[in-house]
Amino acid sequence: MCVVTIVILLKIAISIENDDLTLLLKPVDRVVSLITDSPSVYLTDIGYIHHDLHIVIDKSCSGFNFFIICFTMLSMLIVRQVNKGRHKVMLLPAVVTCSYVLTIFANSSRILISIFLTHAAEFSKTYSWLHQAEGVFVYLFFLISIYLIFEYACTTLLSQHEKSA
Repeated sequence: MCVVTIVILLKIAISIENDDLTLLLKPVDRVVSLITDSPSVYLTDIGYIHHDLHIVIDKSCSGFNFFIICFTMLSMLIVRQVNKGRHKVMLLPAVVTCSYVLTIFANSSRILISIFLTHAAEFSKTYSWLHQAEGVFVYLFFLISIYLIFEYACTTLLSQHEKSA
């Protein structure tokens, strides 16, 4: 069931436009604007344009795929760690919320690191490769960290709960 849901979400993601991803793009743009002190302009067909930074935050920067992966990973942790079915269902809104917040944080971090790398040195010829490598590294770092932290938290909390019950 989970795999079918993921496939459907990924199929939908292909046809999504900037306006459909406002829930992910706007908070990321706000974080980037706040930290870099760079105002942005939103254009429906382009995205959030930061003229000062020479960047555009558009649907390719939304982190939608990261959100799906993070949600799936946390859901699988809950399925594996929590025994009662109703508790699993009750935790679903928390998993969605955590995945959303973590996506905003990871995606903002990725964009800010990319801005730093761009301004730290001249990568005119290798920037595309560097940008992709940096994205993979940052997202992988966040996914592994999130997994380890949540697995530890689930294991610790559930073992404490079982001892007290």
